[in-house]
Amino acid sequence: MIVNFALLPSAITQIGIATFIPGTMFPGGPAGPIGPAGPSGINAQPAFAINTITLSTYTVAPSDQASVLRFTVAASCAVTLPGALTPGWWAYFDNDLNGVVTLTPSGSNIDGVASMSIDPACTALLYFNGANYESLGVTDGGSF
Repeated sequence: MIVNFALLPSAITQIGIATFIPGTMFPGGPAGPIGPAGPSGINAQPAFAINTITLSTYTVAPSDQASVLRFTVAASCAVTLPGALTPGWWAYFDNDLNGVVTLTPSGSNIDGVASMSIDPACTALLYFNGANYESLGVTDGGSF
């Protein structure tokens, strides 16, 4: 999976492109304006968590900030997004299911619509602007 952080808005520090391949060497990241230098070595942990979701429903939490949420249940998954998060909150939503992942915000929208569907084998990056969510990239045919 290739995670492209260049798509993030300028309010979030651009940190380049990270490619995650098991058993490969990851270079250490430089210290940035909001964090220390990153680790290096074989299987060094990326600067964000990869959370595997195995439920058919999931409610996103503020602690999911800067995470990859990987959905791996056999069928579809309904995801509820909170209506109020810290402005600048973002996360990747990775659909490793056979079915669709449907994202529905509480009291807000995604790109002006009530929900967003992510097709199997697709990934979306969502950003919360303080009032609503914005999709900043959907891979391989995600649809609204």
